Amino acid sequence: MTGSIPIENLAIQNWLFHVPNTVLALAMYMLLGRLVLSIFFSADSQNMIWRVFCRLTDPIVRAVSLVTPKAVPPPVLLAFAFLWVLIIRRAFGLIMTHGALVPPQSLVG
Repeated sequence: MTGSIPIENLAIQNWLFHVPNTVLALAMYMLLGRLVLSIFFSADSQNMIWRVFCRLTDPIVRAVSLVTPKAVPPPVLLAFAFLWVLIIRRAFGLIMTHGALVPPQSLVG
């Protein structure tokens, strides 16, 4: 195929899109995982997986709790945090698309 760009070059050239998008996706899925695990574990559980999820997502949950009423229960707060990160990720994608910084889909394949 003439004119196709090797995949290795695409990841390097478009790091400005891929790195933040991947970090936001990771945060989103970590929050979703913590929400699901909160069904099975209490907030003070000593389970290692639960503690890792809490440690990694606590900064996001604390930030969301600043703009959320204190009467909201913790599982709902986790759902709000997930939705906020989803909205931020979508807005990031739209801004990058509007600025023509998203890698074109036709280059691969």
